[in-house]
Amino acid sequence: MLVGFFLSVGMQGLPNLPIILTALVLVALLPFKTWLYFAITTRFGLRARTSLFSSITLANYSEFGLIVAALGVSEGFLPVDWLLVIAIAVSISFAAASPFSAHAEITYQKYKNFWHQYQTKTLHPKDQILDTGDATILIIGMGRVGAGAYRVLEEARANRVLGIELNADRANELAAAGFNVAVADATDTDFWNMVHLSEPVEEMIVLAMPNHHSNLYAAERIQASGLDCKVVAIAKHESEVQELSKLGIASFNLYQEAGEGLGREALDAMSK
Repeated sequence: MLVGFFLSVGMQGLPNLPIILTALVLVALLPFKTWLYFAITTRFGLRARTSLFSSITLANYSEFGLIVAALGVSEGFLPVDWLLVIAIAVSISFAAASPFSAHAEITYQKYKNFWHQYQTKTLHPKDQILDTGDATILIIGMGRVGAGAYRVLEEARANRVLGIELNADRANELAAAGFNVAVADATDTDFWNMVHLSEPVEEMIVLAMPNHHSNLYAAERIQASGLDCKVVAIAKHESEVQELSKLGIASFNLYQEAGEGLGREALDAMSK
């Protein structure tokens, strides 16, 4: 239905020079729109990085605006030419915003001091950078695998293990069960910079997030922040193991280890 809608918009007519120029004028307003989003979100206590990323994400014109314009044309509130103007502006805005979205992290790191000038001193409680305290072992991702690793490591290093979980409900559930767990985003470069500054994390970081790309990105952030500690990550496929190995990260192949464990259980059952 959505594809059909866009096709119907395209069949409303061909754009002429005034329509194209009007669309380009609207696109030229995008930097102001993006800056306005950044200014507003920082005033609400969000960190500079969060504000920048959200502003870039919201920079392009939305396809929902096109839907509203189509409704306006169907009801006679707008001429057809404005529907074409908005359609062209939306298309160009998506193309223009794409490179900025792809290089958002680079833009933030390169001009970090500039962005931080607009960050308020008092941050929103849900966007503050976590201080890891006295923990020397971090487990990133407290799902079934992460929780299992936590139990083993906590026995060996009592009161030195901290679990990091992105899902607040999951973190609260684990905290109620006695786990030392905090809410944080391990793909956030500011998080790892703070971990680097808030010693004494020096023993190990376990990357147990279910998404391989998140583990890979977190591993890259760990290296970029200059943390000097051992890093272990989970993997599900041999290609993922190889990607982690290129970064010097030791990996645990879940499927391979599960298969070998099943084989050992089978041998034990046969011997009984």
